[in-house]
Amino acid sequence: MTTDSPTPETPIASSPETDSSDTSNDIEIIDVRATDSEPSSAIGDDEVRQKFSELIEAIERRAKAEAGNVSDWRVQAVEKAKETIEQTEQFARERQTQIEESVKSLQDEAFDRWTELTKEAEDFTNRLQKAANEAWKIVTKHEEEAKAAEAAAEDSSPSDDDSKAA
Repeated sequence: MTTDSPTPETPIASSPETDSSDTSNDIEIIDVRATDSEPSSAIGDDEVRQKFSELIEAIERRAKAEAGNVSDWRVQAVEKAKETIEQTEQFARERQTQIEESVKSLQDEAFDRWTELTKEAEDFTNRLQKAANEAWKIVTKHEEEAKAAEAAAEDSSPSDDDSKAA
């Protein structure tokens, strides 16, 4: 083996700690943990299991608490959404009522103005008709007077002839 720089493919061969043939270090570590030579520093399997189960229980409690928080958050979000929808629907109903009232008011005002306009147009038409009748009477008055004068002249001339003949 060479003493090139170590890479994942080529480990350093000169180091005794990384020598693949020497596994005594791993065994020694396992042996140290397994022996009861130092009871104060060694942890027993029962203690490990107990601590592990406590850790699992703590994780479960935390997960349940977080799930409860998420569940509470979801419930709050749904309630807030319902409240917002109800407020929106109420706002929409109020706006619709206001719009309907505005339309009704505009229709009433338009009807009143139309009625007033047609009344004014009818009054104007009546005045025009009266003025036209009066103008017609004035125009035809001269013609009627002239016809009446002619008729009177004709009536008076035959009677003059009759009185002369008699």
